[in-house]
Amino acid sequence: MTANISPSAAAYQPPKPTALDHPLMPTVRSVATPAARPAAESRSNTSAVKVTMPKYWHNDYPSVWAPLRPTLRITFRTLCLFALGQTTLEHRWRVLTARSGDEYKDDVARITSMLTALNVISGFLLTGTAALITTEPPRTDILDYTRRVPAICFILSFSIALCGIIYACAALAILSAATRKWQLEVTMATRGRIWMTLLLLSLPFIAISISLGMAGLGLLVAAWSSKDTAMHVVTGIIMGVGTVLTVVFFAAIAGTRRKGLAAKYQQLSAGEGA
Repeated sequence: MTANISPSAAAYQPPKPTALDHPLMPTVRSVATPAARPAAESRSNTSAVKVTMPKYWHNDYPSVWAPLRPTLRITFRTLCLFALGQTTLEHRWRVLTARSGDEYKDDVARITSMLTALNVISGFLLTGTAALITTEPPRTDILDYTRRVPAICFILSFSIALCGIIYACAALAILSAATRKWQLEVTMATRGRIWMTLLLLSLPFIAISISLGMAGLGLLVAAWSSKDTAMHVVTGIIMGVGTVLTVVFFAAIAGTRRKGLAAKYQQLSAGEGA
């Protein structure tokens, strides 16, 4: 006897058990599709890179007496320029909070090069001032740098240049051992520590500047004390040109930044890389 089976019943197949029906499989709440993963990862990377800079990193002083704020802003910009080669801390914050450490290594190498150059200048100052202190002038009627005021200036220049070398070596030792986490949590943790860190990193440049100024003052006094008229004229021209070049240099590197140009440059670089 043959049973009559309808076509629908013959085509019926029981459903296969899934992972959710198995008693030993964990419950899966949601599974991200492969297409959605890159977008989620890119959003997480972007949010990790763009970290808001704390208020005490900015050059703003709302709680300080209003007449003192311009002086504090100018002093802060000057210290940033001497210590980091930048007029603000925005670049430093971006370097310390970046996901990759390559940018931080490049920034440390840049600051190290600055300090090394200052050490070289200090070495030349030490040699030159030591020669002026310990030797006699060949012609005292043209330039007598053994007088009281020039000699004092050269001795001070020698001492300050030596201090500049010590400061630069100390800064190099700290930079070679410092990590990004240590700088964020210790040296740059408060506004007061930021000011002290910038001051310590600026000491080599400040010492070299004072040493150069004292040596120049000693030579200027010795030249103006001379009885030679040509020496007076040459000294005046050199001092005038040096002053103008110094003002132009600091005006150029400490001026207002044009962020639009940097953005265009980044777009051009991205287009060339593609």
